[in-house]
Amino acid sequence: MGRSTNDLSAGCAESCIFLVGLALASRTWNAIPTVVCQASATILPTLKCSGFQLLPFLEPPNIVWDDTEQVRKHYYPRVESVIRSELKGCRAYVFDHLVRDGSVKASMNRALSQALDRSMPLPSAHTDYTAAGARARYAKEFSKEPGNFAIVQAWQPLRGPVRDSPLALLDASSVRPEDAMETELRYNDWTGESHTLHHNPDHKWWYTSQMNTDEGYIFFGSNPDANTKLCGTFHTAISDPTAPDDAPARHSIDTRAFVFWD
Repeated sequence: MGRSTNDLSAGCAESCIFLVGLALASRTWNAIPTVVCQASATILPTLKCSGFQLLPFLEPPNIVWDDTEQVRKHYYPRVESVIRSELKGCRAYVFDHLVRDGSVKASMNRALSQALDRSMPLPSAHTDYTAAGARARYAKEFSKEPGNFAIVQAWQPLRGPVRDSPLALLDASSVRPEDAMETELRYNDWTGESHTLHHNPDHKWWYTSQMNTDEGYIFFGSNPDANTKLCGTFHTAISDPTAPDDAPARHSIDTRAFVFWD
């Protein structure tokens, strides 16, 4: 993926993670100063232990990213190949994607109050599915009863290196069931369910400094082997205090795949 040991020197920086506050009924959000650790050449979280993993990706194809059909035709097969290579013996079927474009400027408060505005990086800690939400999404795609499946998400920069609003992910081993709160997501054609997060000083957050377009994350959207409540990996866009003021806006894609084992 074009990184050397020098590129991946270990380190931590402090950023603000937006978390659900005590006024749950009104969804009050608090900005909590949080230490976010940088992955190193010797400390790389894994999908099995931490719920996410940094992997080499092919450079994004030269397509129009606002054209859904082009993305499905030219990008989905690449993601399915990455997932199959990492999770041996599985079948992968990409069913959805989001292109995030940070050049759609908005204040932090607006981004939080319009949490379902899917065009901009989302600066609040969340998962995209609960166990029930994953089953509902499965039912939307397939008529048969769900068997043994997971949802695996892939995140890749479309412009690099990423300095503006990098993605941070929460180590799944540091989360307790009581840290999560179920949140209903209402769309035009269906209703889903995700988790938001309460602060816990034991949480361990990770990010990768200056990610480039030849690398990406895979992480669990729904993991049947995890705790029945905490089945997905929490993630959020963060502010990098070392980024220059004129850093290019983040442009990235998040894809979601059903993964099956026979």
